[in-house]
Amino acid sequence: MKPKGMSTNVKKRIEIKTLLKQGFTTSHIARILRVNPKTVWKWSHRKGHADKKRSGRPRKCSPRSKQVIRRQMKEKLGASIRKTTRILNMSESYKIRRKQISRESIRRHLKTTKWGKKNFATTKRTLLSQKNVADRMKLGEMVEKSGIFGSERVAQETIDHAP
Repeated sequence: MKPKGMSTNVKKRIEIKTLLKQGFTTSHIARILRVNPKTVWKWSHRKGHADKKRSGRPRKCSPRSKQVIRRQMKEKLGASIRKTTRILNMSESYKIRRKQISRESIRRHLKTTKWGKKNFATTKRTLLSQKNVADRMKLGEMVEKSGIFGSERVAQETIDHAP
């Protein structure tokens, strides 16, 4: 998401233009604002301070698709890009418009969001529940009483006669 108001780049460009009008040198402005002198020179020769229109093909994710991706994936354990892709591609709105979206497009969109950059780790559970521990203890006692793992002759006979 873009920050509300003016971006930091635009603010820096305005500062560059203002300092140039006040008579500061390019190298001095670069030191003050901690930018490359080439950046100061570039903005001193440009008209205006707005970003240029981005070249290239626009992203495939529409605002509606972004909303569905967010609903499907944000802070949900077990959510995956593949499942979300399948849900979007099988939806009625996509079928009617014969639209397809790839896993890569969804992955790219996730990388642009703050919440999509971090992995959601599953909460750690204990490997054995209390019931499992009790059952294992009971089994251990049973095995110990039967003598299957003992060093006596009975243990060997028990193993030999096992089905």
